[in-house]
Amino acid sequence: MKRILTGKLLFVLAAALLLRLALLPLFWHQPLNIVDEQHYNRLALAILERGEFGWKPGKPTAIRPPLYPAFLAGVYKVFGAENYNAVRVIQIFISLLSGILVYSLAKKIFAREDAALLAGGIFLFYPSLVFFNYLILTETLFIFLFLLSLWCLVAAMGMVIREQ
Repeated sequence: MKRILTGKLLFVLAAALLLRLALLPLFWHQPLNIVDEQHYNRLALAILERGEFGWKPGKPTAIRPPLYPAFLAGVYKVFGAENYNAVRVIQIFISLLSGILVYSLAKKIFAREDAALLAGGIFLFYPSLVFFNYLILTETLFIFLFLLSLWCLVAAMGMVIREQ
C-alpha cells in the first residue's frame, strides 16, 4: 500500500486541526439548541439507559435513523452521559479522517497531488463543514461513512480494471 500521508497533506491536516481546536472553546459546554440535536441525544440516552430505541419505555420509534444515536450512546458509555464535548472532539477527528478520504479519492481519480491537496483543503476548510463538527448532528459521521463507501468503491473498481 502506498503512503497516503505526504508532508503537504500533513501540513494541511495540522492546520485544519489547529483551526478546529481554536474554535472548540466557543462551543465548549454549549447546550443542544437544535431540535434534531435534542432528539438524537434523547434516543442515545434511551439506548444507554434502557437498551431501547424509543422515546418512552416500550415505545420504539422510527422517526430518526438509528446509527447516530447508537454512536452517541457509545461515546456516552465511554465518556459519560451527555458529554457533548467528547462528541465534539471525536467529530473533529472524524472530519480529519474525512479530509484524508477526500484527498485519497481525488488522488485516485485525478492522479495528481495538487488536485488531491486542493480537494482535501477545500473540504477541510469549508466553513459549514468545520462548524458541523461542533453540532450533535449526523452530518460529520454521515459524510465520513459516505466518503469511506466511495473510497471502497473506487478501490474495488481499480482492482477490477487492473485484472482485465
